[in-house]
Amino acid sequence: KMYEWAQEDPLSFRACTFEITGLGRYGGFRCQEFAMDDHHTIKTYLMPNGVEVTRAFCVRNIKFRGRGRSTIVYPLTNRDMIEEVGTEYDVQKNRCNGQTPWFHCERRHPQYCPVQLALKLVWRARTLGQKEDDPLCVYRHTNGENRYLTGTDVTKYYRFVYKLVM
Repeated sequence: KMYEWAQEDPLSFRACTFEITGLGRYGGFRCQEFAMDDHHTIKTYLMPNGVEVTRAFCVRNIKFRGRGRSTIVYPLTNRDMIEEVGTEYDVQKNRCNGQTPWFHCERRHPQYCPVQLALKLVWRARTLGQKEDDPLCVYRHTNGENRYLTGTDVTKYYRFVYKLVM
């Protein structure tokens, strides 16, 4: 059901939630890695070295590689070359900051392919004007304003979908 609704509007909350949920199937993301506490405020974290970083994944944290593990610098214009997507962690609970787990293309089920889901997230963020250090999970609200995903909204949506399909 989430997949069906995500197809209605690629800039919507439903599309953003489906895509980060699908990518999260591979990465096992915690809420703090994709959601903000508020629709309009970017939550940051102060690293031990004094550098302030966005708490959730930013556009720059999504990496793409082609065959032979070559870096794809412009993924939105080189979609056919991409074989893997990586999610780089600025901050991790275990303090192993900077790690990047990689996930391969899923060609048999493209609607659940981590590469395709990540490309859609990056496309939406770029389309809505996000810069490299801005949160990845942004969507266009029905009133036309850009909003960040919040953990509260995602939880409510999961519960709503669950009640419909059960």
